[in-house]
Formats: sequence, C-alpha cells, structure tokens
Amino acid sequence: MNKIITLLAGMSIVMSLSGCLSPSGDTMVEKKATVQKMSDDSLQEFYAKNPDLKQKISKAAGYAIFKDFGVDIFLPSTESGWGVVYNNATGEKTYMKMFSLGIGLGIGIRDFRALFVFYDQDNISKFINSGWGMGVQANAVFRFGDVGEGVAAAAEVSPGVTLYKITRNGIALHATVQGTKIWDNDAMNAK
Repeated sequence: MNKIITLLAGMSIVMSLSGCLSPSGDTMVEKKATVQKMSDDSLQEFYAKNPDLKQKISKAAGYAIFKDFGVDIFLPSTESGWGVVYNNATGEKTYMKMFSLGIGLGIGIRDFRALFVFYDQDNISKFINSGWGMGVQANAVFRFGDVGEGVAAAAEVSPGVTLYKITRNGIALHATVQGTKIWDNDAMNAK
C-alpha cells in the first residue's frame, strides 16, 4: 500500500510539473503574448462571474493572474503554473512561476485560474520577493467545457490580499493543507 501511495505521489508531482511551469511559445515575445492572452481572457471570465471585481481591481494597488494545474491523488496534492503580477501604480508587469504541494484527502485533476488582488504596495512587494504561503483548501469541483460550474470563490489569504479561483476544466474533491512557492520567472523578466 505504501508503494502505491509513493508511486501515486510521484506521478502527481510529475503530471503537475509537466508543461505547466512555462507558457507556450518559442521566443520570449511569444511566451509573453501567451501570458497576456491568458490574463486578458481570465480577467474577463472573472468579471463575468463577479462583476464587482472590475471596480475592486481598478482601486487596488495591483493584481496577479495565474494559470494553474492541480492534481490530487489520495494524500498528496500538487499545483503548478505561471502568471503575471500587475502593479497598478507603476504599470510594471512581473512574470512569475508557482508550485504548491499539499497533504490531505482528495482525488481529482483540475485546470484553474487564480486571481490575487493586492490592496497595498507592500503586499505586491512581499508576493514578488517572498512568494511563500501556507493555507488550507477544500473544494468540490466538476467542470468540463460548458458542463458544470467553475465558481469564482474568494478567500482572504493574508491581510490585504484576496484570492479568487475559477476552475476551467476538471473534477476534484479534496481537503488539504498546502504550501505554495511563487517565484520570479527570470528569463521572462530579463530586460
């Protein structure tokens, strides 16, 4: 039984990492265009599900949008992805990568978008420069194409930062304790 759990955990991490840590494209211009398209499309989807978000984001210090892929196989849970942080005051974009590992009960696989809204400059700086987080998650998700619902649920992840998630596709039922690392995508941020 332990060998099966270890094998499933390894498969979960490999599946989560495969192709999810970098946007598609052969050149930096193409990769940045991929991120911009994902960001624009995702933002419109968030606005459609929660129209108040448009005003919140316009008044916020900034926001970040991530494309993430998550896998839950009994005890281990992983998420990985990429995105961009927008600083509303400076107009600066910072491209980022994300990986999360958790433990808890669950099963499923999901493609989702995460939107972080920052209410002050200090939180943007902490997010970009520290990028660590711990949290508890519980989800019940079913969505494939136009079937099912990808809820734009909100949670305050720290004082001054709200996280919204929408599931694009997937099915999952899980409750986990997650550790998340978000870091600078050096190659995409090179001047």
